[in-house]
Amino acid sequence: MKRKLICLLILLSIFICNIQVALAVDTRISSNSTSNYLNKTYTSSYYNSTYTPQVDASKKVYDYANLLSDNEEKELFNKIQEFINEYNMDMVIVTINDNNKGSSMAYADDFYDYNDFGIGDKNDGILFLIDMDYRKMWISTTGNAINIYDSYIDPILDDCYDYIANKEYYECAMSFINSSADSYKKHERAGWISGFVLAGIVSLIIPTVFCLYKKSKHKAIKLSTDADTYLVKSSFHMNKSEDHFSHSHTSKVAKSTSSGSSGGSHRGSSGVSHGGGGRSF
Repeated sequence: MKRKLICLLILLSIFICNIQVALAVDTRISSNSTSNYLNKTYTSSYYNSTYTPQVDASKKVYDYANLLSDNEEKELFNKIQEFINEYNMDMVIVTINDNNKGSSMAYADDFYDYNDFGIGDKNDGILFLIDMDYRKMWISTTGNAINIYDSYIDPILDDCYDYIANKEYYECAMSFINSSADSYKKHERAGWISGFVLAGIVSLIIPTVFCLYKKSKHKAIKLSTDADTYLVKSSFHMNKSEDHFSHSHTSKVAKSTSSGSSGGSHRGSSGVSHGGGGRSF
């Protein structure tokens, strides 16, 4: 009986030890899973096969270069949400210290394409990249944003340049948002004006054609090809006049120190079409 009790105690001890080991392993697995999930969702340490960071697309502001304070990120996020709601156009702001893509254009295009950015079937949207590695601002446009913004890329960069040159990164990003909104409005107004002009041309063409048609019905009316018919005699005199070159004046204008480049219409590594352009600082 005593021997059986000892064996029972030994088996019970082994059982308790196995349970403790199992719980410890399970805790480590749970801890590692949580860590991986956070890395995949919130940090730049997780990349897909194209070495593009995978992010939560709802954040809209990704300050990997740590150029912005937490409060500045929140203010930019709120401003971007206002832009999206008003113009039905996605907007993203990214800052980086290291560029593994070879160019600012490639990084901006891939960041947009390989995350869940864009609105509508064409993934309409605009992305602003501050690349501290290549010292360059880059704007990437997608979908309908290509037609809307590509004629305004340089004016938008003009508005941002003085701020980034003075290391005022928050003001630079805010200027990008405001200038993008102004450019959208200008594009809309240009469309309205074109419509009015076209309507005016059509309204002139129709009565002109009608008048020419009616005129052609009057066979008795003939145009004279002789200028003397319309000239009052002795009323035309011609005076001789000559111009003499006196001097010339040459003026010089300082050339801007900033360097700009256009991405034109191109395809990213994903095969998606993009527009945009950039400027060094």
